[in-house]
Amino acid sequence: MEVIKYFKYVLLVTIAITFPVLACFFLVFRGLLHFYLKLKHGEDFYGLMDGYDTVWEVHETSRGQITILGTFDFDEEKNGDVYDAFVRQIHQPELRRSCRKAAMRRRHLLGYNYYIEMDPYDGLVQKMPPYEDEEDVRRMLSACSNQPIGPQDDKMLEFLVGTKPIRFAQNGRFEYPIIMKMHHSLGDGIALMNFCITGLGRDPAAFLKKTEEDFRKMFKIKKNDQGNDAARPEDAANEADANAEEASTTPKKGTMQLGKLLRKVMTSKFYHPLFGKPDANLLHGKTLTGRKNLVWSRDMGRDYVRAVKNIKSRFDGVSFNNVLFAALAASFSEYYQKHDPDNVPDYIVNGIVLLPFIPKFEDMVTIVDGKVEALDLSNKFVVAFLKLPLISNGSVEANLLDLVDRVKREIISLSQSLDIALTIFFMKYFAYIMPLPLVKFIMSYFDSTISASNLPGHGRLEMFHGGHINDLYFWIPNIKKIGIGISMFTYDNRLRIGLIADEALIPEVDNVQELVDNVFKYLDVMDKLSQTLVNNNNECTIPNNNINLDGLVCSEKMQKIQINS
Repeated sequence: MEVIKYFKYVLLVTIAITFPVLACFFLVFRGLLHFYLKLKHGEDFYGLMDGYDTVWEVHETSRGQITILGTFDFDEEKNGDVYDAFVRQIHQPELRRSCRKAAMRRRHLLGYNYYIEMDPYDGLVQKMPPYEDEEDVRRMLSACSNQPIGPQDDKMLEFLVGTKPIRFAQNGRFEYPIIMKMHHSLGDGIALMNFCITGLGRDPAAFLKKTEEDFRKMFKIKKNDQGNDAARPEDAANEADANAEEASTTPKKGTMQLGKLLRKVMTSKFYHPLFGKPDANLLHGKTLTGRKNLVWSRDMGRDYVRAVKNIKSRFDGVSFNNVLFAALAASFSEYYQKHDPDNVPDYIVNGIVLLPFIPKFEDMVTIVDGKVEALDLSNKFVVAFLKLPLISNGSVEANLLDLVDRVKREIISLSQSLDIALTIFFMKYFAYIMPLPLVKFIMSYFDSTISASNLPGHGRLEMFHGGHINDLYFWIPNIKKIGIGISMFTYDNRLRIGLIADEALIPEVDNVQELVDNVFKYLDVMDKLSQTLVNNNNECTIPNNNINLDGLVCSEKMQKIQINS
C-alpha cells in the first residue's frame, strides 16, 4: 500500500512539473485537430469539447446523462394527440436555431471528443412504452436512466412522452408523464433548466427573465456602480490570484501570504481521492452493476422550503444548504445504524457536491423582439469535496442539532480552502488541454460514497399548449465508482428530492425510498426541536438532557423571539 501511495506522489509531482511542457504540446495538437475537423466537416462541425463537458465522457458503469421526470396536464380534445403536439413543438426551426448544441452528436478522435451535426432530430421524441401506474413509470425511469441516448449513444437528448394520464400518489392528480434524458455534456443544471423552459414553455423569454430576477433575490446578487454583478460564485476560483497579488506588496507579508497559500494548496481535499484513505462502509466499495433504482419524494402537506428557512434563521451562521445536508446526513446515519450497526462511519469522507453556477442573464440567453434568439448550453458548475458528518453512536434525533453544527463547520472549512479553485482548474484547463485517456486516469481516483446536487428551481412552467408542468424531478449521473446520487430541487418553490442507487449497493427499492423520505422526516424533527429552543446565556438548550447541542448558538432574532415569549 505504501508503495502505491509513493507511486501516486511521484506521478503527481511528475505531472505537475511537466504540465507546462505537456500543455504546450497538447494545445498545439488540439489546435491542429480542430483545424482538420473543420476542414473535414465544414459547417456541421460544432467544435471540440471543453474541459467541463469532457469530464462527463468519463464513466464506467454509468452513462453521463441526467434523467428528468415531469408530470403535466394536457387536454387532447383541445390540443389533439399529445405525442404529435410534442413532436411539432420540439421540431420547431426556431428551437433548433436558438439551441444548436442540443442538435449535435458526440464523436471521438485521437484522444479528444467533439460535436458534429448529423440528422439530429431523428428519433428525438418517442412514445413512452406502455405503462399502467406510477410504479411502471418508476421502473421505466430506472431502466432507461442508464440506456444509450440513440442507437450509438452519441445523441445529446431524448424525450419519452407519455400517451395517457395516470394518478401520481404524491400530488393526487391524474397527469401525463414525460421522461427527458440529457447527456451532461449538453449543459449543467441551470443550462438544462433553461433549455426545458425554451423548448416547452409558452412564453420562454418572459419566463427566463422572471427566473433570473428570482435567482438574484435568492442569491442576493446586486449590481455594482458599473452595472456588473458585485459578487459571483466564480470568485472562489480567483482566490489564489488575489492572494498572490496581495503577497507581492511587501517581502515579509508576501512570504507569509505565499506560505499560507501553499499550505492551502497542499492540504486541499482535492488530493484526497488520490492519496487519502477511501470510504469503507456499506454503501461503497462494491463492484457496481450499472442497474439503477430511481426514486423520488416531494414535500406533501407542508412548505418545506419555508421550514428550512425557519430552521436556519434560528441559528447563527447556518445556511439553507447546512440544513438540507444535515437532514441528508441524518437519513444516511439512520440507514447505516439500521442495516450495518457495527460499522457506522463517523463521516462520509469525500462526498462530491455539485454546486450551481448562476451566470449573468445576458450570458445565458439572447432575447430579440421578445423571443429567445440564442441560449447558452454549457457546463459551468463547481465541484467541491465535502466531508459529510454522520451520527455513528446514539440516537439520530438526540444528536440532530449537533449534526447541523458539524455540517456547518465542514462547509465553512470547505469555503476557506482552495478545493473549489483547484477543481475549477482541473476541469477548465487540465481536462480541456489533456487527452481523454489522461483525464480518465486522474478521475479514476475520484472515489466516494455519494455525489449530491442542490439546484435552485423556478416557478411552475406554463407549457406551449396552455397546460402546466406540475411536478419536476431530476437525477444526476453516477460518477465513476460512485453508486449513490442525490438531487435536490426547489421547483415551484417546493422541495423535490431524487435518489439514484446502483443495485449492488441497495438492491431493495423500498430501502432507497426510505433514504429519501427520511430527509423530510428529519427536517420535521429539526424544525420541532429548534422551535423548542430556550436561550440561556446565549447558548441553545432544550429542556431534555438527552439532546446534544454542542456548538450551536441561537441567532439574535431567535433570542428576541424566546425572550418575548
